[in-house]
Amino acid sequence: MALPVATDLATLKFFDDGVFGAYGPSITDRTKLDIFDNNGLVWPQGGTDGGPVEPPIPPGGGVVPADALTRIIMPVMTRSWQEHFVDEGWTTPQQQIDAGYPLYIQPADNTGMAVWEMDYVNPLPPLRISFQLTLEEIAPACTATVQLECKGDLPGDIYVIVPGDPLAAPVALVADTRYIRATLQITTSGDREGLVYVHAWGFVIDTTYMSETGVVTVPAGGSVHVDLTSTFVDVRSVQLTPGSAGIAYVRYLVDLDQQGFTVYATDNLGNPVGGEVSWTVIGF
Repeated sequence: MALPVATDLATLKFFDDGVFGAYGPSITDRTKLDIFDNNGLVWPQGGTDGGPVEPPIPPGGGVVPADALTRIIMPVMTRSWQEHFVDEGWTTPQQQIDAGYPLYIQPADNTGMAVWEMDYVNPLPPLRISFQLTLEEIAPACTATVQLECKGDLPGDIYVIVPGDPLAAPVALVADTRYIRATLQITTSGDREGLVYVHAWGFVIDTTYMSETGVVTVPAGGSVHVDLTSTFVDVRSVQLTPGSAGIAYVRYLVDLDQQGFTVYATDNLGNPVGGEVSWTVIGF
């Protein structure tokens, strides 16, 4: 089956303005895909506003099939069909074939670029992230590189390059990152025959959840502080279970540095009471 090709494709941007749960989109997300030419003009056939959609990336990361948004073939020349023949000195399709370019979108451009931007809504703790990419070679040969950049959510924050190759191994994000931008560059072979089809892409956050449990004795004043022995970057939940008959309600307050929490215990009238409380902390 012939694949539709954006012959003036230069830059692709993916935006997600939804509300995120555990570092992934919620079911109420809206997705937007825009394709720009080299002059910054939006390709009219490429832009799409998907409206409310099922989450394109699972909480914690995942891979989005490119077909869900558009078909992407890279790198293609940003010129008209007439320019295609005039620039190459051909007058017939057979002359193109004889020159070693049997596909109508050949020869390829020297490079092509796609840019995905992700808004995680809230600043992230220090995490490691990788970029997964699935490519199909249409014609040999191409090379692919990805550069990640991150940015906070404060006024005046700018994108900074994240060192490392996110295709090879997870790279470390700067603390309080809200926006992540991935730039994919496809470089074709010297004979300009190479083309690839982008099947899927995705940001994958590398987190290992851990837990810690214990039992604490709350004094008669109704509160006690618990120091965690594990080093948590982000405490995601604290589960408390009263172990004494006099305790009707329990609540907690996690320390700002995520290295401990305070337990509060009251009777059914709201008065501070003492007793035993078992607890479980989950985070990473």
